[in-house]
Amino acid sequence: MLQRHIEEGATDKEAVTAVFIAMAQEVKTICVTRHVQFDRGVISAIGEMNDRWNAMCKMDPTLVRDGFKTLMMKTILDDNTKPQAPAPSKTS
Repeated sequence: MLQRHIEEGATDKEAVTAVFIAMAQEVKTICVTRHVQFDRGVISAIGEMNDRWNAMCKMDPTLVRDGFKTLMMKTILDDNTKPQAPAPSKTS
């Protein structure tokens, strides 16, 4: 997957970014397909994609092992710690 992006003229950083985005979208697809309703289902899908990431790490030593899981969890935690806008009040 990385090799294909590099052959198309992408830099290493662009190729890794494209692969990461594709893998993140696949997590979403897995969750929709499995009708995931709880956090544990999302964590399981992230774990599966992280296994694929780690397999790529064996082929490209510049990639960080467990990097997919780490970045996904950081993104999720960052989104959950941002201040949320107050919900509109329901007035009768």
